[in-house]
Amino acid sequence: MQVILLWTEKRNEGNLVVMRPDRRSQDSLFDADAAHGSGETSAEFEQAVSSLEPKPEKLLDPQTKSRQPMNLNSDKVAYFSNHKTLCYADSLRRYCNNGKLIQACRVIDEMMLHGQVPDSKFCVRLIRGLVRTGKASKARHVLEVMVLSGGVPDTITCNMLIARLCCEGQLSSALTILEDMRFTGCSPSAITFNTLIRCMCSQHMYDRAVSFWKEQLRVGWPPYEMTSTLLVDLVCKKCGPQRALEVLDELALEGCQPDVVTYNALISASCKAGSLKDAKTILTRLEAEGLEPNATTYCILLHSLCSKRSWSEVGDLLAHMNRVNHEPDVTAYNIFINYFCKYGYLDQAIDVLEMMLVGGQQDSLKSISSSETCKSANIFMQLVAG
Repeated sequence: MQVILLWTEKRNEGNLVVMRPDRRSQDSLFDADAAHGSGETSAEFEQAVSSLEPKPEKLLDPQTKSRQPMNLNSDKVAYFSNHKTLCYADSLRRYCNNGKLIQACRVIDEMMLHGQVPDSKFCVRLIRGLVRTGKASKARHVLEVMVLSGGVPDTITCNMLIARLCCEGQLSSALTILEDMRFTGCSPSAITFNTLIRCMCSQHMYDRAVSFWKEQLRVGWPPYEMTSTLLVDLVCKKCGPQRALEVLDELALEGCQPDVVTYNALISASCKAGSLKDAKTILTRLEAEGLEPNATTYCILLHSLCSKRSWSEVGDLLAHMNRVNHEPDVTAYNIFINYFCKYGYLDQAIDVLEMMLVGGQQDSLKSISSSETCKSANIFMQLVAG
C-alpha cells in the first residue's frame, strides 16, 4: 500500500515553512483508494491498527479473570515487612553473639514498635547475659516483652532473674516474675520458692514467708520437702522452736507432712541456740509421729552434748540408742574421740578407738577422709606423743 503525504509549502518573506499534512487530505486519499476497489487493503489496515490497542485481559489466565485485580501496594508492604523481620533477626543474633547486650535490647524495642516478634532463643540468651552483668531491670523488661509476644521462658532463666532481683532487694519484682511463669506455663521449681522464701526472711518477713508457702501449696504446686525444711529452719532460728513447731502443724494441714530431715533441721537449730531442752522435745515429737531418728539425728545431739561436757546426758543418749538398736557409726565415734582428746580425756579416747576396732569399723576408718576424722587423729597423736 502506498501512502502519499501532501505537504503544504508556504513562502513567507523568503523563508521555507514546512507544515504538517492535512488530516482531511489523508482521509480523502484512503476513501479514494477504497472507492477505486481497494476495500480489502483498507480493512486490513483497520484490523492492524485495532490489534495495536492494549488488551490486558488477554494477558491474564482465564481462571484469574474473575478475580480481583492485584494489589501491588499490599505485595510491597508484605515484601518490606518480611525484609525488615529478617534484618531485625540478623541484628539481634549478631549483637547477642558479640555480647552487645544494650544494642540487642534496643533492637527488641524497635521490633516491638513495628509489631515484630523477637526470637525466644535469643531473648533467653539476652536475659541470662543481662543477669550475669547485673542489669536485672533490663532483663526483666526483655522477659516481659518475651511473655507478651507469646514466648515461653525456661525455669533456669527465670530462677536466675529471681535470684538477682532478690539479691537487690526487689522482692515485688521477683514475685511478678513468678506470676509471669504461671501465665506462660513455666513451672517453678523448689529453687524458685527457696529463693523467694530466703529473701522474705532476710527482710524479717517470716509470717509472710509462711503465708506465701501455704498459698503455693493451695495453688497445687508440689510440697517440696526441701522448701518446707528451709522455711521451718529459718523460722526456728529467728522465732524459736515453738513457733517452728506451729509452722509444722500449719503445713501439715496443707498436705505437707514433715520428714526426718525437717526434724533434724529443727534439732540442729535448737542445739545451736543452746536450747537442749527444746531439742529433746523435738526428738520426742519425731518419734511420736512414727518416724525413726537416723544417724544424723544422733550425731547432732551428741555433738551438742559433748561440746557442753554433759557426759551424763551423753550416757543417756547412748542408752537410748542401744534400746532402739541403733549402733553408733564412724561419725559418732569421731565425735567422741574429738571431744575426749580436746578436753584431755586420753584414756576415754583410747577406749572409743578400741570399740571402733572391735565393732568392725576398720573399713569405715579406711574409707573416711573427712576433716573431722583428720582433726581427731591429729589431736590423739599429739596427746600420745606428749
